[in-house]
Amino acid sequence: MRSLVFIIMILLITAPGFAQPTLEASKKTAFVKEIELNQAVSRPDPEGVPTKVSVGVYVIDISKIHDAEQTFTADFVVVMQWKDRRLGKNEKVRTLYLINVWHPYMQIKNQNNLKKHWGDMVEVDKNGIVTYRQRFSGDLSLPLNLKDFPFDKHTLSIIVASFRYSPEDVAFEVDTNRSGRGETFSIAGWSIDDDGDTRIRPYYFAPQARNISQVFFEYFASRHFGYYFWRAIFPMMIIVFMSWSVFWISPNQMGAQIAVASTTILTLFAFKFSLSEYLPNISYLTRLDLFITAATIMSFLAFTEVILTSNLAVKDETFDLAFKIDRCCRWIFPIAFALITVFCFWIL
Repeated sequence: MRSLVFIIMILLITAPGFAQPTLEASKKTAFVKEIELNQAVSRPDPEGVPTKVSVGVYVIDISKIHDAEQTFTADFVVVMQWKDRRLGKNEKVRTLYLINVWHPYMQIKNQNNLKKHWGDMVEVDKNGIVTYRQRFSGDLSLPLNLKDFPFDKHTLSIIVASFRYSPEDVAFEVDTNRSGRGETFSIAGWSIDDDGDTRIRPYYFAPQARNISQVFFEYFASRHFGYYFWRAIFPMMIIVFMSWSVFWISPNQMGAQIAVASTTILTLFAFKFSLSEYLPNISYLTRLDLFITAATIMSFLAFTEVILTSNLAVKDETFDLAFKIDRCCRWIFPIAFALITVFCFWIL
C-alpha cells in the first residue's frame, strides 16, 4: 500500500514536467500554422490587376534635425486603405488583426530608429474596405548636402514602401484627405514650409532583383541663419576688422603693430576652435567654412604687411613707402573682404 502511494506521488510531481514540452510544442505548431495561413492569403485582385492602396501621412511634429547623424526626428501617423471584397459582411465595422488579413506589408523605407505606438489592427466595413492606422515616432534618415550651410535648405522625406510587392501587384495612391501636418512644430532653428509634396516612384531593390512600390511624402525645411550670423559670422568680422587697426599705427612702431597683428591671429584661431561645437562635422567645405578660411587668410596677410612695412620703416629712405603701403591697405583690405563675403554667401 505504501509503495502504491509513493508511486502515485512521484507521478503527480513529474507529470507537469512531461506535459510542458507537449504544451510548448502545440503552441509552436499553432504559430507556424498561423504564419503559413497568412502567407497563403492571396491579393484581393486577380493576377495582372494591381491592388490599389491609398496612403496618407499626417505629420504631428518634427522636433529636430541632426546634422552629424544625417537624420531628423518626427512623430507621424500613416493611414492605409484598400478593398478586399472577401472580408465584406453585414456587420458595420469589424476589428481584425493585421496578420489575419491580406495587407501590402508596409514599411517606412528610410526609418532609422522608429517606434510604433498602436497595435497592428485593421478596421473592415461591410463593403470590404480595410483601413490600417499606425503612429510612428523616432528618427528617419536624411541625406544632407551642407555646402550652402548656414543658408541651406533640405527635403525631409517619409518614404512608405512595400518590400513584398512590385508596382504591378500593388499600386500606391496618395490619400490627400488623410494627409497633412500640424499647425506648429517644436523644431528650433528651422522653418518647415506649409506646403509639402508627394511623389510615387518605383524603387529597384537589388537583393530581390525587382522594383518595389513606394510613395514619398516630402516636407521642405530652411535653416535660420541668424543664430550662426551672431555666433560665428559677426564675431569673425569683428576680429578681422581688429587686424586692420595696424594700418593706422605708424610703421616705425614695430612692437605695437606686431603685438596687435599676432594677438588678432591667436584670437582668430581660438575662436575657430570654439566654433567646432556649433558646426557640422563633414569632410567638405561649406559656405561658412570658406568664409572662415578667407578671414584667416586676410588676418595673416595683415600680419605679413606689418612685417614688410616695419622693415621698410627702419630705413629713412623707405619710410614714406611704408606709410603709403599702410594707407593703400586701409582701402584694399576692406574692399577685398567685402568681395569675399559676397562671393562666399551670395555668389558661390
